[in-house]
Order: sequence, then C-alpha cells, then structure tokens
Amino acid sequence: MALSKNTVFSFNKEDRGPLNFIQIGFHDFRKKNDYQKFLCVQPTYMLHYVCEGRGTLVFNGKTYQLNAGDFFFLPPDETHMYYPSKSDPWCYFWFSIIHDSARDMGKAMGFSKENPVRTAKSPQTVTHLLTELFTADVPISLRYYMTLSTFMQILVMNMSSSAPESLSDMEIDIVANAKELIELNYSNIDFTVNALPQLLHISYAQLTRIFKTKTGTTLVKHLIDVRLTHAAILLNERNFSVRELVDMVGFGDERNFTRHFKNKYGMTVKEYRKQSTDRRKSHSAEENHDEL
Repeated sequence: MALSKNTVFSFNKEDRGPLNFIQIGFHDFRKKNDYQKFLCVQPTYMLHYVCEGRGTLVFNGKTYQLNAGDFFFLPPDETHMYYPSKSDPWCYFWFSIIHDSARDMGKAMGFSKENPVRTAKSPQTVTHLLTELFTADVPISLRYYMTLSTFMQILVMNMSSSAPESLSDMEIDIVANAKELIELNYSNIDFTVNALPQLLHISYAQLTRIFKTKTGTTLVKHLIDVRLTHAAILLNERNFSVRELVDMVGFGDERNFTRHFKNKYGMTVKEYRKQSTDRRKSHSAEENHDEL
C-alpha cells in the first residue's frame, strides 16, 4: 500500500482501545496548493508531525515557524491556525485523540499551552515508524493497535527530560491489566509473560519498561511471586505435596519451584508445611478450648 498525498483512517467506537484515537491522517500540501489561512477549533487533542517542508502555527497569541522533524500538539477547544509555506509546503502526519490521558502524554513530551512545538529527537525514526503505519495493508481494527503501538514508541523516544516522574493514567491501567491477567492465568502451566503483549496490544519492550518503572520488579518475577504466594496459601489450607503444588500454581518444574520458594519464604516447602500444620493444630486447639 503506497502512501498517497492525503490519507485518513477513521476508527469506530468498537475499534477503539485505551487511548480512543478518533482519526489518524497524512496530508501532503506539496501538490495540493492549498495555502488558506483560517482560524479553527477542534474538539480533540491533536498531535502533528511535520515530515517534510515548512509551515506556520498560530496559537495562544504566538506564531511558530515549523520545519521537517517538528511536532506540534494542540489541546481541544482552543482557537488556532496553521498553514504551509508557499515556497516549501509541508506534509505532516496527525493523530486525533479524545482520551484525557493524551494531555498527560503531551506533558511527558514537554508540550504545554505556552510551548506547543518540539523537535523530534530522532526525526528519521519517527518518519519511518509513521510511514510504516500508514502503508501497512491491514484491517482497520489491527491498524488501531498498530497506531497505539506506534504512538507509544514515539512517546517513549521523545520523552522530555523535565517530564513528571509519575506515569500516565494509561500506563497505570496497563500495569493493572497485566497484573489482572497474571492473576487469572497463573495456574496455567503454559502461561508465560510472553502472552501479555498480545493480550494488551502493546510491544513487549514497552510493557516491560512500564511495568518495571511502576512496580520496581519485572513481569517474570511478578508471575513467579504470584505463583509462590498462591502455593503458600494452599499450604496454609492443606498439606499438599510439592508435586501437587507445582501443578496447581502452574510452575511446572519442581526444582525451580523449591528453589524460588526457599528464596521467598526463607524455608523449605517441608518446613513451611510443618509450620502451617502446627499453626492449624494450635488454632484448632484454641477453638476447642473456647467451646469448653
């Protein structure tokens, strides 16, 4: 699929994921010869990336001259105007987003109402990613998730050094969803963290980075910890054997299980089982005494 001079993809409500992209587009003014200047207001957040040529943005009482490699980010319900240079008209990609987390991501990239323009840290890479997104011959539903992945890659590449340390709401949701999926699937011996990126529609590199930043641990360590925690819960209820525990919490390998168990609880499974048995006996004796 070739990149034509004007391309727009619209996403229906059922196609949208966590960011609520409404549309994405590519406009090439080098052949369009449209130099109209008019004020406008859009109801969504808009991120533009100038891939070639030059143009002008008028926003918040200021005029900005933009060149290839520049982003400009516009919040909703704000009057603005932008138009191409007559001598070197631009072409640009754009994203239209309605989710409020777009505001947080804009801040993370260093945008504000007072500073709506930034130069990409790696313009060639950004142009390549966006060209791949628009030229891929895929169904619209899959293109949505490609859009999300591409947008997040561009965000990570262009994070501002002064960006707040706190994660965006969307990143927090991603971590929560990853934890929920692990909790739902930990007992499945075939389940690994490699399944999470596809389930969450995000790249493995992005997911591992976000999860480690938020939780301070890795996905693999978290899955192991969840499995060990449930093994301990089972031992507190009954005297299961190591083989039974391994099967019930999806660990698969007895030697790995016993090693990780001792590292987490500071005792072997046998010692933990005895401690749990003694605790249950003591609790039962106390209950019988109370009844007397």
